[in-house]
Amino acid sequence: MSRTGYPSWTLVTWPLMLLISVALVAFAPYPFVFVLTVLIVALGIAAFYSPTSGLRAFYINCAVVLACFLLLEVYWVNKSSANTAAKEAEVRSSELTTADDKNPLVIRTPYLGYTNTPNYRGEAKKVVGDAESFTVTYTTDAYGNRSGWSPVQTSDDQCIVLLGCSFTFGLGLNDDETMAYSLGALTNKQVVNLGVSGYGPHQMLAALEFDVFPDYAECTPSVFIYQAIPDHIRRVAGLAEYDKHGPRYRFTNNGDLEYTGQFSDFADSTDGEAGNLWTRLFGKSFAYREYALNREWIGDSEIQLYLSVIRQVRQRLQEKFPGTDFVIVYWDDSNKSYARQLKKELPLVADKYIGVTEILPNIRETREIYYLPNDPHPNALANKTIAEYIANVIRSSEALGDVN
Repeated sequence: MSRTGYPSWTLVTWPLMLLISVALVAFAPYPFVFVLTVLIVALGIAAFYSPTSGLRAFYINCAVVLACFLLLEVYWVNKSSANTAAKEAEVRSSELTTADDKNPLVIRTPYLGYTNTPNYRGEAKKVVGDAESFTVTYTTDAYGNRSGWSPVQTSDDQCIVLLGCSFTFGLGLNDDETMAYSLGALTNKQVVNLGVSGYGPHQMLAALEFDVFPDYAECTPSVFIYQAIPDHIRRVAGLAEYDKHGPRYRFTNNGDLEYTGQFSDFADSTDGEAGNLWTRLFGKSFAYREYALNREWIGDSEIQLYLSVIRQVRQRLQEKFPGTDFVIVYWDDSNKSYARQLKKELPLVADKYIGVTEILPNIRETREIYYLPNDPHPNALANKTIAEYIANVIRSSEALGDVN
C-alpha cells in the first residue's frame, strides 16, 4: 500500500480519539492508561499514512514520548494499588486519619480545618499484619488539649506550652507517656499540650491571626516549645492529603505572607486558578497526583514558605505574650536533603534550637529503640529522654528567661 496521503477514513480518527479520551477521563477508573494508549494508536496510524518522512518521524517521536508517560502512569497505578492493599491489611483506629470528618478525636473548625475534640476519652489501636504497634487511651480536657501531669500545689502560675503535631500530641502513647507529661513531672509546672495530629505551623499562625489561640487565663506562658519535623514543609505547602481544609498561606507579589483561605478552596492545588484548571484536566492521573499533588520532593520555595510561617508564629506569640521565648526541637534524624537544610535554617528563626540528635545521638542507627513498632512516631522512652533534656535546659539556660 502506497503511503502518499491519508485515507479519507483517517479524517475522523482524531475527533473520534478525542471523544473517546473525554469519555475515558469522565468514567474510566484508570483513565490515563487508556487515554495514552488511544493517543499512541492514533499517532501510529498518522505515522503509517504520513506523506513525508519528516512528518512520520514527528509522529513516531510523539508516540515514544507518550509511551514513556504511559509506562510511568502504569507504574503509579500499580504502586497505588499495592499501597491500598497494604493499608487494608493495617487495622487503624479512626483517629489516625486526623482530618476524617467521621473521626471522634477531631472536630471541624473554621480557619484551622480541624482540632482535637474537647473532653474526649477513647482507645486507639494500631495493628500491622499480625504485629501490634500500640493499644493506648487518649484523653483531652475541656479545651481539647491532651491531658497530662497535674503539678503539685505551687504559687508559680507560669506554664510551658507545647506546639506541634502528632509528635507533640503523643500519638501511640498513653496520657502519662507523652513528652508533656514527663516535662511537667520534671519541672513541677503546668505543661499545656497544644499538639494536634497532622498539624503544621500554618495552623499555629492561623490560630494567632484569627484570635482562636488560647488566652491562658489559668496560667502565664513562659516558653513555647515547637516540635518540628521535616514533613511540616509539605503540610504548609498544602501537599498533605489529610489537611484538605487547613489554612493556606502564600507570598504576595511584594513578598509578604498572606492567608488566602483553605486548601480546599483551591481544589487541592498550590497554583491558584491556573492550578485548578490543570487539576481538573489531570486530577485522575496517578502520576500527576504523585508528582504534583501528593509529591514528596521539596523545592526551595516550599522551604522558604515554611520558614516564613515559623517566623510569623514566633513574632505573633511574642506580641501576644511579651517576654516569652520560642524554642524549636527539631527531629533532625532524616537524611533527606531538605531535612538537612532545615538543620541550618531553623536555628535562625528560634530563640533556642535543639536538634533531637543532640539528645539521642544514636537515633539513626537504633531507630527501633526510640520509635513505636511499625510506626513512624517516637515511643515513651524517646519522649521521656527529650523531656529530661529540655527540663535541664529550662533550669539552666538564661535564654529561656526566669521560669523557675
